[in-house]
Amino acid sequence: LKQHHEQASACSLGLGARCVPQQQQQEQAVQGFMQRQPRYRIRSSTVCAAAAVESSPAAAAALPKLSDLPLQAIINPQGFVSPDVVPGTSAAVFSVYDEQQKLQYIGFSKDLRASLRTVLGRRPDKAFYFKAVQMPVLDQEHMLALRQAWFDECGAPPSGNKLALERKAWQSAVDAGAISARAKPAAAADKARELQAAIKARGCVEEFTPDPDLMAEGQVDFLQSGDAVEQQAAAAASKAATVAANNGRPVRTATAVVDGQAKQFSVEYTGRYPTKGGFFMDVKLSFDHMDTKHRVIIGKSYYEPYGLLPEQPIEAALALILHLKMPRHRDGMLGTADFPVNYFTISEMEQWFPDDFGASFLHTTGKELVDGQDFFWRMNKIHDYGGKLEDPKTLGSAMTGSGMGGY
Repeated sequence: LKQHHEQASACSLGLGARCVPQQQQQEQAVQGFMQRQPRYRIRSSTVCAAAAVESSPAAAAALPKLSDLPLQAIINPQGFVSPDVVPGTSAAVFSVYDEQQKLQYIGFSKDLRASLRTVLGRRPDKAFYFKAVQMPVLDQEHMLALRQAWFDECGAPPSGNKLALERKAWQSAVDAGAISARAKPAAAADKARELQAAIKARGCVEEFTPDPDLMAEGQVDFLQSGDAVEQQAAAAASKAATVAANNGRPVRTATAVVDGQAKQFSVEYTGRYPTKGGFFMDVKLSFDHMDTKHRVIIGKSYYEPYGLLPEQPIEAALALILHLKMPRHRDGMLGTADFPVNYFTISEMEQWFPDDFGASFLHTTGKELVDGQDFFWRMNKIHDYGGKLEDPKTLGSAMTGSGMGGY
């Protein structure tokens, strides 16, 4: 175990002893990383639409930019860690992002799914999204060059690569914090339960079983789940795709922040009707084992100026409904304080919740919403009325009694 953790400390980052020349130490780091036993393989991967890259001088000359890769959630809509792996992939370079889609870590992987499970198990508070480039051949030089290119593109390595404590948190088993040998197993058990609860709260349905050998040493890392769970994940994804295909209706997924956690929801677009000024759409919102129906009207000003699909601002509105924990179905008459959650316009959503909707719009689309006040109908008071009219100075002599015999 000690030898394993020493290898793990150096592998993901390409860092080694200071006395070894930099190029040699980086090559040793990648080689050591790839040769580790599967049970302890670091699960550093962040796939967001995997891109396969050939390992050749020509490919090395045109390294894919990190900003060009699509972002994907580590936990899929069915609750599994199941990235799309290109057949024949031998290695990958990946990046991990937090809930705000801020880059946290860049590493190497030989098994993308295993790497994603590992980073999720170690950092459920930080590992939300991923991107990855998958390679058919394990080419150390190309992998190191790609990681360095991403560092340069970002201006500097992310905190998970740059800062020692953060680097350790991504690359090593979680230390439960106990000092005495007697207290270590109990502390590790408590830490494992804490991590498992955080992972479950994220909507993951996979089992995360702690490594008993590490638990005895006061550390927590989770074992791999095996082929059975991979088959379950594939079956769940296939079933969802079949249902969507049979319905002939597009189904999209998005993320909402609920109780401080980013959670995925799905939206089935059951009707899409163009209007002169935009669209109105009938949607089915699926979240937390509950389906609700909504009709949403959206104007062009919410998607055309931003280069978005009309579905994206609608998903921002639905994410806000989940974030604010609004009742997702209302019957009967609505009160003046009740938002019409089952039939509303995007402009209503912005007017009711300007700051919250702006934040949800940014989170969902990556675009900053321009203030829509100029587009709203406004009823401005231009004449005084009511209590002010009872002031004699305002009413004038005709209404104060001076012109009415004193009355």
